Amino acid sequence: MWFREKEGRGLTHTYTNMGRFETAFSLAQQGPLQYFRHFTQFLTFLFLNAKLIGLVGTGIIVPYLHVTESPFSVVNGAYESLEYTIARGVFPLLVLGTIYLTASTVGRVFCGWACPFGMVQDFLSYVSWVKRQRVTANILSQVKDIKWVVLGLSLLSAVLVGWRRTSTTEENPLGVFSDSPFSVFSPSGTLFAYIPWMMMWNNSVLATAGFTAWVKMALLVATIVPCLYIPRFFCRFVCPLGALMEPATGFKGLRILKSNKLSGDDLNSLLDDVCPMGVQVPRDSSADSIEHPGCIHCGKCVTYEPKHLEPVFRLY
Repeated sequence: MWFREKEGRGLTHTYTNMGRFETAFSLAQQGPLQYFRHFTQFLTFLFLNAKLIGLVGTGIIVPYLHVTESPFSVVNGAYESLEYTIARGVFPLLVLGTIYLTASTVGRVFCGWACPFGMVQDFLSYVSWVKRQRVTANILSQVKDIKWVVLGLSLLSAVLVGWRRTSTTEENPLGVFSDSPFSVFSPSGTLFAYIPWMMMWNNSVLATAGFTAWVKMALLVATIVPCLYIPRFFCRFVCPLGALMEPATGFKGLRILKSNKLSGDDLNSLLDDVCPMGVQVPRDSSADSIEHPGCIHCGKCVTYEPKHLEPVFRLY
């Protein structure tokens, strides 16, 4: 329940919630916008795997995390394509153009509305028997740089492989890491490519799995479990493509409008209760929209704004 109270001559907006944080991550209490978003995610997932209905590969590069090696995939994931191109000793002009054109026009909207692993995380956040946890300042300080480390290591590996390939005749200088280093241990790759292929090829997967397979499974579990407690944990703290896109999102034209009639503290109190990406606004910001680079346009703030007050957030 939300309320506001008057103080002296002016109006001070004070918000108190009654289980608002849990409500925002309860599937049964989602509004039409969120159901439409999940329907869009599902349709996108079907499109990505259109070989199931007889279509062939399209060569399209999608600007979100997708594993090209998925058994029924008809498109190419942007980050995997970026690594693959660099590892082949070619400057990734087309891939970078796709990534930054998307980031500078619509931001990370595809992360919130199309990414398959984002969809999985959304539904993990709806598991009713798990109590969602807010990310404290202490936790944030410990995990906020993980995505930059992942981005740096994976791209450095791709550059080294590309340099090695151009200087020698060795085809796979880093073994399984020679084409797309991040995808080898990517939880998205394990879930949507490695496990399906293994199940199709070999029914006794766990009995015959080698060391690399067990590491992949362990990393998948290590990603899934935090996502149960912290909504969009992977997108927020680990995804290297998200990190790559963030610097360009300040130029995007697609934004979520916000009310300037409320203080930054009040807006952040609301966002703290509903935003899976931990988006906050500067206290003294006079901007008419949310400028945070982590915003994925999921619309949770629009769905859960206090309805009896003036509009607070609007999709634009």
